[in-house]
Amino acid sequence: MEDIYYKKIREKIEKGEFVRGNVCNITDRKVSFYAYKIQYGECKFASVPSDVITREFLIACFTNEGVYEYIKKNIENFDRQFFKDLIATNRYATHFNNNCFTIMPLEYIDEEMCSLAIIKSTDYDADEWFYTVVERKKEALTEDLWALGARLYARVDKYGEINFLRKTPPEYKTREYYKEMCCSSFNAGAAVYVGKRRILASLPTGVVTPSFIQELLFENVKNIIAFGNGELEQFITYINSNGEQVTEKVWQYAIRYKAELIRELELNDVRVEFFLSLYPKNSFEYNLYFMEMYHKYLKKKENPKEYRQNQRQIQEEKMGKLQIGFMSGRAIAMSGGNASDVIDEIDSFMRVQREEILPINSRSRVPVELSDIYDKMEFLKAVYDVMGIKIVRESDELSYKVIIPENLLRTVDRSNNNYHTLSNNELGISLTYFHWPRFYDREFYVSEINLSPQALEEIINRSRKTEKPKAKILAQ
Repeated sequence: MEDIYYKKIREKIEKGEFVRGNVCNITDRKVSFYAYKIQYGECKFASVPSDVITREFLIACFTNEGVYEYIKKNIENFDRQFFKDLIATNRYATHFNNNCFTIMPLEYIDEEMCSLAIIKSTDYDADEWFYTVVERKKEALTEDLWALGARLYARVDKYGEINFLRKTPPEYKTREYYKEMCCSSFNAGAAVYVGKRRILASLPTGVVTPSFIQELLFENVKNIIAFGNGELEQFITYINSNGEQVTEKVWQYAIRYKAELIRELELNDVRVEFFLSLYPKNSFEYNLYFMEMYHKYLKKKENPKEYRQNQRQIQEEKMGKLQIGFMSGRAIAMSGGNASDVIDEIDSFMRVQREEILPINSRSRVPVELSDIYDKMEFLKAVYDVMGIKIVRESDELSYKVIIPENLLRTVDRSNNNYHTLSNNELGISLTYFHWPRFYDREFYVSEINLSPQALEEIINRSRKTEKPKAKILAQ
């Protein structure tokens, strides 16, 4: 659903009331060469030949400090169209403290220029220009611009405050303004921005009514990111796809409508059971959005003390690896080495750390006979158990520390040594896992599990002994 204030600006552009800037491309090879050097820090502006300093060059290199100061010093040479073209061409023109509105003549700062800037920056989340206009020429910002700005730029900071709300003139704080503030960041509501979390709690008393909540939810279900637990537990009534009238809680509607939103909710037993009633363990929704957070929830719930202790150990080991990397980097830098040596040094350290680790995650399918009992992570643990592999604890978010029995055969794929296989020939079990070990882009998962009928039967028998009775769906 297109934002109404975004739509108003777009319609003014289509009618010719507002005129966009032109996208300026550099066609001269010499100009292009120096623009590239400037943009990548390989050349200072003072070293650029005067015949290269064209309009297109200045627009392309605007964020360079030397270019910025040159324009500022010669501002009388730059007309309104220059700044329109700058906004249209250079995506960073509205970014940073030295954005284009800091040096733009005041007579150019008006509703049209601000509208062109805000519609250009919807994809980049750049708010510096807006606050520059607030400081330099606040009257250029209309009610519509404040409302669209509320959607794009209002966010809760680490102190629980909303700077945008504090700077908004009182006369523009309407019901629609507050709705925009609680909406997902981008124009069509596609983004769920972290700064929107629980923003409803910062709104004035009396604004957040049941109808206000329902309007937000039905405009875009992703807007639940703005809700606190109080709003999530409220009931709403709607007509479902079968034409039936349904009354349920906000969070239930959200999960039913878009399963991925479970990741925005704090889990509890009721929410877990409701999700499982809609999306079984063999569904892609369960595997893609829910499985990993569900297992973390279970660990935290069943043994919170052990969970906290394990998390501390993981963090300590992670910090140890970073420290090794830092010390290695310093030593290599002081001796005149290069960055690739640092990477090899850290990777060498990590090879020692992963001598007895195996993946937590699996991409291999669960056999049909077990798909109602196990998800992929649970099935992998069952396979480890049958193979005699003892899980000691979680090593990090991707791996277990394990004790591997000596009777397992270990092989490495000759064509790709990132693939390793563990086999138990007696039972007819083999699992292949992939480990891309670079610390900056690590991957670790089981790619394939092969079971003989005998091994499958053994896992099924063990599952019958350990299977817990299915919990009933708790009353809503």
